[in-house]
Amino acid sequence: EVAPEAAPEPEPEPEPEPEPEPVVDAPKIPDGEKVDFDDIQKKRQNKDLVELQALIDAHFEHRKKEEEELIALKERIEKRRAERAEQQRVRAEKEKERQARREEERRIREESDAKKKADEEAKKKSALSNMGSNYSSHLQRADQKRGGKKETEREKKKKILAARRKQLNIDHLNEDKLKEKIKELHDWMTQLESEKFDHMERLKKQKYEVSLHPCWVYTTVAITVGVLKQKVQVCDAILATWRRVMRKISVTNRYFIFPFLVWQGSMGKSMS
Repeated sequence: EVAPEAAPEPEPEPEPEPEPEPVVDAPKIPDGEKVDFDDIQKKRQNKDLVELQALIDAHFEHRKKEEEELIALKERIEKRRAERAEQQRVRAEKEKERQARREEERRIREESDAKKKADEEAKKKSALSNMGSNYSSHLQRADQKRGGKKETEREKKKKILAARRKQLNIDHLNEDKLKEKIKELHDWMTQLESEKFDHMERLKKQKYEVSLHPCWVYTTVAITVGVLKQKVQVCDAILATWRRVMRKISVTNRYFIFPFLVWQGSMGKSMS
């Protein structure tokens, strides 16, 4: 396999050529003439002055460019600083609005939960107060329903679960909404556990009352029947005694003992 050729490196930009320095020809000594050293010295000084002036001009030009670059850099820094401050201000405003929105949603949710809890407590109290008065009508309605098609407990459970089950749609929610949804489901589960506990306690109490009810009825009926039997036995004994006596008494003597019979009858009524 042939290795891929490396991308050619970009050619560096050519540096600007420095300005050509003025060329000053060195003074020539004339041939065959008298040499003037003062003039040569003066020309040499003029050449040095020209070179020095060129260096000074180049230095100040370079200094001017550096100052311009420094000013441009400061302007860019200030501009970037202002942009960053604006971004931070906008971000702080958005965060403040988001916090306010969260607080408002939390307040509304707490008010709704408190209202819902109060309604549930009122319903529970109303149901407990009406339980005794509605027990007979509930039994009557149950007897009437037995005449039609009887609904199984499984079907009742399915209907109740279908009515209370909530659809869980979380595909479009973000992180904050998911946290709120989790808290809502946790509150709902806590409420269900509380209702389940209340129903179980109520069921235990009703079972205990039902278990005591037959014993109470049996005891009351037994005592009543026993007392009635004793009264009947006493009355039967009295009647049997007076029947035997009445057989021995003649018809004429019945009017003699009639007041005594009336008194005995009143005594029997008072005993009953």
